[in-house]
Amino acid sequence: MGVVLDSTVFISGERRGQSLAQILKSLRIALGEVDVALSVITIVELTHGIYRAKSDADRERRRTFAQELRRDITVHPVTVEIAELAGRIEGEQAARGINIAFEDLLIGATALQIGYQLATLNVRHFQLIPGLSVLPLYLLRCRLDASPSTPLFLFPPCAACAPGYILNPGLVLGSNRARLIQLFSAPKARQNLAQRVSAG
Repeated sequence: MGVVLDSTVFISGERRGQSLAQILKSLRIALGEVDVALSVITIVELTHGIYRAKSDADRERRRTFAQELRRDITVHPVTVEIAELAGRIEGEQAARGINIAFEDLLIGATALQIGYQLATLNVRHFQLIPGLSVLPLYLLRCRLDASPSTPLFLFPPCAACAPGYILNPGLVLGSNRARLIQLFSAPKARQNLAQRVSAG
C-alpha cells in the first residue's frame, strides 16, 4: 500500500523554505520506504500559491518547487471513477449534515480509489471521509539536527529517537495529545513528551 500526500505537507515545507528533497527525506523518516503519490488537486493548490506570491523571488521559488514535485512524484488525475466516488461521498455526508471542503474531498477520494492511505497535517478535515485511512503527521524537530529550526514530519514517533525530539504542542489537539504520548514506548521519552504537551 502507498500513501497520497496531502497539499498541507508541501505547503508547510515550502513556507519553511525546505527543498523538496528535504521534505521527502523527512517523510521517509516518518513513513518508511513506501510509494508516495499526489492528487492533481495538490498541483492546483500549489499553482494558486505561485500567483499569490508577494515577490518575484518567492514566485520563482514556488514555481521551481512545483515543477520538481511533478517531476519526482506520481500525480494522479481526477478520473471519472474518482469523480463519481467523490460525488457519492459528498452526497451521503451532506445528507447527514456534514460538509467536506471540495479540495479535500477530491484528494481523499483519489486515495480511496487507488487504495492508498493519506498522510496529512490536517487530520480533522480528512476524518470526515468514510473509509479513508488517515496518517496524521506531526511537526517535530530533532535536538541533534544540524538545522534545529527545521521541523521534521514524524509518524509514528520512534522510541529510539524519541528523547531527541521536541514536540510543537500547538499542532497537537484534543485526543491526539494522549495518542502521541502512548506512541512513545521509552518511559523517559514518554515523560518528557507528556510534560511538553501539558505545558502547551
